[in-house]
Amino acid sequence: MVSWHDATPWERRLAEIDSAAFPLFRKTDPPTSRQASFQAVGVQADHHRRILKALELGPAGQTLIGQRCNLDKHRVGKRLGEMGRIGLIEQTGRTLLNDAGRREREWRATDGR
Repeated sequence: MVSWHDATPWERRLAEIDSAAFPLFRKTDPPTSRQASFQAVGVQADHHRRILKALELGPAGQTLIGQRCNLDKHRVGKRLGEMGRIGLIEQTGRTLLNDAGRREREWRATDGR
């Protein structure tokens, strides 16, 4: 674990984020979904950290980000929107072709503020 003093701006921002900003269940979900959501909070934070680390290598689409951080591109895609809303990452305005020939938005890390 990195100390607060040694943390990069995005690591500090990530540490400040309240998991309530990303609800993991709906009001209409059954109790089992609510219970599972509490287990998912740590997974979600881990994914955010791994994606930010992958973007340190440079801008990328969700497929390449997934390859860089060893996450399925669909898991990455779910997290990109969350991270974009809180300002940890942003779209570059470019689109890329993935290995399957489909277009993806390119993302980059921000300074975390």
